[in-house]
Amino acid sequence: MEMIRLPRPIFGLYSDPTNPRRIDCFPFGDNKSITLFIMERFPKLGMNCNSQFEALTYYNPPGVTPSVKFWEWRLVPEIPLESKQSEMISEISSFASLLDVSGICISIKSVGTYCLDAVTEDASWRKIGNWTLPFHGKVEYVPELKLWFGFTDNAQQHLAAADLSSGLDMDSQPQLVLTAPWKETVNLPEEWKECKESQLVNLGSGRFCIVSFFQNLNGGRRQSHKNNFAVFTGVEVVPCNTVHDANGGSGKVQQLQMIVHKSLCHNSNRTTIDVVL
Repeated sequence: MEMIRLPRPIFGLYSDPTNPRRIDCFPFGDNKSITLFIMERFPKLGMNCNSQFEALTYYNPPGVTPSVKFWEWRLVPEIPLESKQSEMISEISSFASLLDVSGICISIKSVGTYCLDAVTEDASWRKIGNWTLPFHGKVEYVPELKLWFGFTDNAQQHLAAADLSSGLDMDSQPQLVLTAPWKETVNLPEEWKECKESQLVNLGSGRFCIVSFFQNLNGGRRQSHKNNFAVFTGVEVVPCNTVHDANGGSGKVQQLQMIVHKSLCHNSNRTTIDVVL
């Protein structure tokens, strides 16, 4: 497998070193502003929850020349919970931007799914169901296919797609319209062991980069030095044909095909790659 080198980072996001946390972030943009939502994946719900959901917004303030924009931090409203859930430490299992309705959506394991109007300052979270999205981790929207893509919420982590266009009005768990295995297509040394969750990067127009992470014990199990590897795999999802709705609907359903391209490897030695955007 071909090896690559990465340039020096431009900037970094870090949690308090005295209180380490699992942080994830995802962008949201409209014609007025760009927002980077930052959240803790394992928040202690109901306990100072406002500090665990924040947003960094790049926008043009009212009354200021349109060409002038500023960055501004703001707190994201607290998630409304039932009293029996307020002391839970649970995982935000999946999260997505609902660009067509200017909202964001998160699913909390064993709790349910919530949506938030991302552009209204005084908006609050609204629970839309006790079910969770059929994904794990970040979910990416592809406007050309009118579908959202992410990994399945099981050990296989297949690339999957679902229609979330109902947005804030979803009343049941969306059904997957694509589940495509990709790990089996990547040839890796047997001694490499996967050490954390893979990440999905949206490159646009149905093209993605899947980043997977591995460790290799250098010199055998008796050695303490571990080599960290990141494998970047290019995949592409394209429509292959259109068939009639198998569920009895009057419309037609677009079938999809996943094409796996080449993989590249980066050896980060004693450092590690945490997030790829």
